[in-house]
Amino acid sequence: MRRALLLLRMLIWIVALTYLAIEIREVMEVRQVVHATIFALFFLIAAFQLGSARFLLGLHKPVMARCAFRAAICMFAASLFDAIDTALDSAVGEAMGEIVPGLLGYAYFGGSALVVVAAIAFAVYSMELYRRILNPVLLGGYVPRAL
Repeated sequence: MRRALLLLRMLIWIVALTYLAIEIREVMEVRQVVHATIFALFFLIAAFQLGSARFLLGLHKPVMARCAFRAAICMFAASLFDAIDTALDSAVGEAMGEIVPGLLGYAYFGGSALVVVAAIAFAVYSMELYRRILNPVLLGGYVPRAL
């Protein structure tokens, strides 16, 4: 079971690095479909984590519920940062076209990169927090009672 948790942890980081690679490629292509999909995915994961927090609270597991709630808040923040990145791309794309000139272009791409890195950081941190909830469940230390 510990190997499975280690594999889960490695998969979280692989997904994060893959997402970063996709975002870097997308910055070069300026395609908005990926933004909408990733925003929806982050939002759905956050909703699942929030539902888990409510479930754990109902099972009288307040520590685990708080951890799930913090994970949900971080994932909501990741979706918010992805939405901000989409808005920046749309605003700059409409105002200046595909090519952003000079110093303004460097500022835009730098700011966009910071927003994307913030989204990835919040998403990875959220998954790491949520993984802490899964550890006791998967290792057999916690078995939920039937409702």
